[in-house]
Amino acid sequence: MTATDAKRRTLLKGGLVLGLLSSSPRLWCAPRESTAAQCQWALAGCRDTSGQYYMAGVSLQDQRQFLLPVASRVHDVVAIPRLNRALFIARRPGQQIYSVDLASGALTHTKQAAAGRHFYGHAALSADQQWLFTSENAYASGAGKIGVYRVADELIREGEFPSFGVGPHQLKLSPSGSHLVVANGGLRTHPDTGRKILNISTMKSNLAYIDVASGALAEHIEAPKPKVSIRHLAMSEQGLAVAATQYHGDSTDEAPALLIHKFGKPPSWQSLPELTQLATDHYIGSVAIDPAGQEALLSCPRGNLFVHYDLIQQQVKAEITSQDACGVFHRAGKWFTSNGVGELMALESIAQAQGTAVSSTRTLHWDNHLLII
Repeated sequence: MTATDAKRRTLLKGGLVLGLLSSSPRLWCAPRESTAAQCQWALAGCRDTSGQYYMAGVSLQDQRQFLLPVASRVHDVVAIPRLNRALFIARRPGQQIYSVDLASGALTHTKQAAAGRHFYGHAALSADQQWLFTSENAYASGAGKIGVYRVADELIREGEFPSFGVGPHQLKLSPSGSHLVVANGGLRTHPDTGRKILNISTMKSNLAYIDVASGALAEHIEAPKPKVSIRHLAMSEQGLAVAATQYHGDSTDEAPALLIHKFGKPPSWQSLPELTQLATDHYIGSVAIDPAGQEALLSCPRGNLFVHYDLIQQQVKAEITSQDACGVFHRAGKWFTSNGVGELMALESIAQAQGTAVSSTRTLHWDNHLLII
């Protein structure tokens, strides 16, 4: 490691333990109180030291919380502001979406996947909050599907359309609301064999733009080499998509870590520096970008790192050490992170790796993704 690499890899500064989560639900902000200034919440999946999984929420102001047990891991979370609810989606190959009331912190209902389908842990909400789109697997054939659900008091499945790939993972609605952008990771699985990848030697990955109104393919970008799995995705207010990959080949191979793309434009594939690539083991667990599309924050749990990436200069600006680095999120000019040792951080500056712990507990381990509302 060079002196420059060592300098970039810095520790988060200014940690503060503010309390432990409880196993008993406590009241959230009532809907009329749920403003950024009055009540900011972190939502994520987690597990405790005994291996029990939960859906969790913690107030970043006063540490109120809820902790709801589930039989298996949840992955990402989608908020529905008009209903004051959050949806926790089961991790691959799970078959549940859990709806949680944000006024009481209570589970309101559980939606089971359709027959022959399992979820991939992610979903996207339409601009009018009336429709939910989920990444799903038709596991008999291995074809990727986008489930279409009407958002009412309970989710009502109205149909599906192709994802135009295998293993659709994270998906985002374009700023115009006209397209779904889908990271088709290429990995085929089946509930009978759990998370085992069944097609590693033949997998193909792509980023697909799908017309929301018709379900037709508008554009797609193929991964540049085999075993590159396009998995996680963030999008700016101007429609810049940043997709993060996980490579399933040899750790010493050269492989792109990021795809930077705007609809109708040529793709830009970006690699991380060699030492960073080796440290992260070609595995990015989550990605967030600022609304202007100038900066990205990557979580790299295998390397115990958050990586600050400059999207304009297309280079790594800083590496932030964090054990089992997990969730990343950008909201209201601030970056938030979570990790597998129970820390939630608010970063005033990712360039200088300066942050403050807004919650910390050694009894819970945060999962891959983080939502701040």
